[in-house]
Amino acid sequence: MYLKVIDRLFLKGFIGPALLAFFIVEFVLVMQYLWKVIDDILGKGYGLTDYFELLLYLSVVLIPMALPLTILLSSVMVYGEMSEKYELSSMKTAGISLFRMMMPGLIVAVCVMLFSILASNVLKPEANRQFLRKIKAMKTNQLTFVFDEKIFNQEFKNYSIWIDRKDKDGRTIEGVLIYDHSDGDKSVINMIEAKRGEMYTVDNNRYLVMDLFDGYQVKEIRSESADQSIKHLNALGRPMARTSFSQLRKVFELSRLLNLNVSNVAGRDYEMMNSIELMEVIDSLRLAIVENHFSNIHRFSNVVEEEEQRKPGVVVNYVGRENVTRSQSGSSETVAAKSRHAVQYAIERGLEVDTTKFIAGDTVTSLIQLISREKKPEIIRAAMNGAGALKDRTFNKVTENKIWRNEIKKYALRLHQQYAWALVCLIFLFIGAPAGAIVRKGGFGFPLLIAIGFYMTFVITIILGEKLMRSGTFGPKAAAWLPCVILIPVAAYLTYKALNDRKLFEWQALPVQWLKRRKVS
Repeated sequence: MYLKVIDRLFLKGFIGPALLAFFIVEFVLVMQYLWKVIDDILGKGYGLTDYFELLLYLSVVLIPMALPLTILLSSVMVYGEMSEKYELSSMKTAGISLFRMMMPGLIVAVCVMLFSILASNVLKPEANRQFLRKIKAMKTNQLTFVFDEKIFNQEFKNYSIWIDRKDKDGRTIEGVLIYDHSDGDKSVINMIEAKRGEMYTVDNNRYLVMDLFDGYQVKEIRSESADQSIKHLNALGRPMARTSFSQLRKVFELSRLLNLNVSNVAGRDYEMMNSIELMEVIDSLRLAIVENHFSNIHRFSNVVEEEEQRKPGVVVNYVGRENVTRSQSGSSETVAAKSRHAVQYAIERGLEVDTTKFIAGDTVTSLIQLISREKKPEIIRAAMNGAGALKDRTFNKVTENKIWRNEIKKYALRLHQQYAWALVCLIFLFIGAPAGAIVRKGGFGFPLLIAIGFYMTFVITIILGEKLMRSGTFGPKAAAWLPCVILIPVAAYLTYKALNDRKLFEWQALPVQWLKRRKVS
């Protein structure tokens, strides 16, 4: 019965600090990532509800990263405070082991680990999609806020846009000036000026439409004579055409404008997939690599297409498939049989065969010897052209396979990280609880320092594993599980020290023991 009371005591003391630590960690991580996108969303005229919705999605995305630190910080706080008040010592005196006292925390850590897997597979992908959808809608619904007044905007490729004044309705603009450099030559003037205009999006926010009113367009006309005159400084400029309009419509693509700086939050497609989707993509990429590999192998037997039977290139194709050269161990009868086969093969396809050598009894060591001298250059030229095309195609396939292998590594890394980060929650319990019992410091200050130190180790090993994977030193599995491999020995060492009531580092005892050994000897 007294053990049940102890379990309730630990659970009651564990849940409160765990929730407090979770919200604190979430706040810190959200602020860290928010600085990367704050320039894209702040001061653009959006409402508070839009900002709160973004923060909600962002906090859900960061749950798998916040849960390990939550377990670590709360376990150090709880067991450190109980050790500071000598409650753990009293329980040990009563015959209760530290491992038994860690059982309530272990139950909480297992539940958090399962919740981390759920968040990585369900909550995080959906929150990533909603985050991107919301931030793109915010930018496209109020496009006038993308343009600052009296400043040239160069977000659109090959265009510089000036707006003198913009209205609060999100559509109306005044004093529009557009420099068009879409022809690739910025020395050619192509300018549009309008007194007013309206802006809106079409085709599911793929294009920005700008309707301009009461303006004119000035465009230089390129000509060879004008370019020569300008080159030799004999003319002031090119001929120029000026056109007035009452209404003009300009359409711009929004792909570059909506390429937001959110790559570390939700900009990568594998961040929006669960485990099943990731495995499907990995299998599809592996199948594509195998198909590329076999397509290359089959192409080597057809340097010149076999269907073109009447062309001399068939000889080269035949040589690629049939070995008519005499091997060192081959008999003369075998070579003769192959020579007869080669002659028959060439005659059936209408080639001009020089049979004098075969009739005279000379051994045919290559099928090209059966072709007349006039046809040999044509055959060799066709074979070289086919081999060159095959080389280019093979190079493209090899490059494509290399890109797909790198993509497989990224998807596999994300797949294994979902479960590796969940396991870290359990490992951090066996780090935090023994560390708290050893240092005997409760509260929030000293445990926070300990938790930050171990959490930094966790983050550094994540970054290290990813860099080693990109360099080719580690595979995606080793890179994903590297934090667990490094932290498990630390957890085992701390747990051993706490179970045996040892200090973390017994530096003071080492010189004394050394001196005693010297005196005895």
